[in-house]
Parts: sequence; C-alpha cells; structure tokens
Amino acid sequence: MIAKTKIDKIICSDSNLLELDSELDTVFTNVQQETSGVNGETGERIDPIGKEQRIWIKKVRDKCSDVACLKIIYKKRIDQINKEWSNYLQ
Repeated sequence: MIAKTKIDKIICSDSNLLELDSELDTVFTNVQQETSGVNGETGERIDPIGKEQRIWIKKVRDKCSDVACLKIIYKKRIDQINKEWSNYLQ
C-alpha cells in the first residue's frame, strides 16, 4: 500500500492496523467476487458490497484520526461483513 492520505499513513504506521486492513481486504474481496457482476437485462455493473465499502470508507473510516479509532472500526467492519455477507464467504 502506498500511503497517500492521512488515514493511509496512520494505517501503514501500525503493524496491527496493517493486519486488520489485510483481513478486511480478504473478507471484502471474497464477498465481492461472489456478488459482483453485470445485470443481464440492463448491462449495468452490480457491486453491492463495493458500494457499501466506498460509503464505509468515506463516512466511517475517514472520520477516524488515530490508531485506536481505526482499530475499533476495522474490527467492527470485519465483523459486520462476516455477519451480513456470511452466505458469500468461503
């Protein structure tokens, strides 16, 4: 990861956060691979968890300003995905 934003720099500065970021990426990617695609009728791209993740990044993750906050919200997000999208996790 190339740290471009303040949040990225905080994440890259803490090994535990890097692990949480990697774990989140894994569960997110697993769900996204199972749920994204193209609507056969409209040709529109479907990516429900991608849309949800972009909102989470903007409205939750990017509101944190320190390691402690980020650790809490990363753990909550991982738990949320595991719970709400469990049918799609392998």
